[in-house]
Amino acid sequence: MIFKILKIFNYVILVSVIILFIFLYMINNDYNKSKKITFLNLSIAETFYAKLPKDLSLLKANLNNMTFINQFSIDIRKDEIFINILLHVPFAFNDNDNTVIFQNGTLAKSIFFDKAFISKIKLKDISPSTVQISKSFISLLTQLNIFQALREIELIDNRRYNVYFMDGRKIMLPKIVNAKLINFLNDNLDVMINDQNYSNYLDLRNFATNSIRMKWL
Repeated sequence: MIFKILKIFNYVILVSVIILFIFLYMINNDYNKSKKITFLNLSIAETFYAKLPKDLSLLKANLNNMTFINQFSIDIRKDEIFINILLHVPFAFNDNDNTVIFQNGTLAKSIFFDKAFISKIKLKDISPSTVQISKSFISLLTQLNIFQALREIELIDNRRYNVYFMDGRKIMLPKIVNAKLINFLNDNLDVMINDQNYSNYLDLRNFATNSIRMKWL
């Protein structure tokens, strides 16, 4: 008999704790909803922020699902909630379909971001439409010593890329871009840039078979 009473008593306590937890959670959630939310990253457009849910748990889930977001922090204070969102580093921007390509391979529409953020992306993807670029390709290309001097990238025949300097000269990359190619360019491209033969393009499409061509205008 005593055992049954203790069992019922324990059950009542457990149910009471659960109910109390739910009650406190609801109170806390309603309290947080009433607080002003301030977003600290000005690179993200107000239209994007406006569509985010006010409920903190839903907000966190939304932000976690957006792959162009590197990380975010939430600072809950007395009357206000501060949310700071850090983006992945942008790689290129396609003007044709208004898409940002990030260095982790993520694609995102430009409407998510402030115009000043878009204008700072130096590399332009001039392909008719944006395709998913592998993270490994982006990682290798950004290791080029002359990466900051590149101004355009273009997908050719859905199989390989050309990259362009400001003056229009281009590098015709092979289908497979690997560390060997990047090391070769880092070791030799400074000399090639000053070569009078490199006035139009540097053809590396057959780099795997040790064939390299330069063309005059």
